Amino acid sequence: MPIVALLALGWAAPAGEDPAAKLGVLVGRWEIEASANGQTGKTHNIRECRWAPQGHDYLVCSLIGSTPLGDHRQLTIFYYNTRENNYIAVTIADPVAKPQAPAM
Repeated sequence: MPIVALLALGWAAPAGEDPAAKLGVLVGRWEIEASANGQTGKTHNIRECRWAPQGHDYLVCSLIGSTPLGDHRQLTIFYYNTRENNYIAVTIADPVAKPQAPAM
């Protein structure tokens, strides 16, 4: 997934800068259309990201997508882990799926 890969690169915030603020580059509505190798048809995703109502500590992103295999929904919450100085993404893929929180 492109966003998780972007965060996995590990951004380092300059001294005195709020590292969570770097997630702001993801705020907005993103439409992504692609075709995967070996698959027929295209994938179309719409992802909307906005700050949680409590402030700029959590970025909440929802995704609605369609693939040749069917429709897909996803909810991801991004945040900066101050204990380990890294970014975390917790994802629920489809309403009945088990949440995933990969180390980044």
